[in-house]
Amino acid sequence: MTEESPPKEMVVHLPQLANGHRMETGPLQFGADWPGVFIRGDEALSYADMLQHIGSMLPPEYWAASSMLKALHSILRSCWAGQTGWPPPTSPP
Repeated sequence: MTEESPPKEMVVHLPQLANGHRMETGPLQFGADWPGVFIRGDEALSYADMLQHIGSMLPPEYWAASSMLKALHSILRSCWAGQTGWPPPTSPP
């Protein structure tokens, strides 16, 4: 992967949680809409690196799974915030 910044216009900024709490990885629902899953950025970047590694081991006949892993990798990497020290240098962004 190249070190490019995520498309900032796609990031939805919400107010910080009260009392300094932080949102943890897990299910999240807005109003009556479908529940979704929130994955903290540090975890998302680690998952993305692992998905990329696993995807590189798939044989060509698993093109559909490979395509889905690449799409999920891209979604997870979209939270990269630049040179924050994460992921560690041994795991390039």
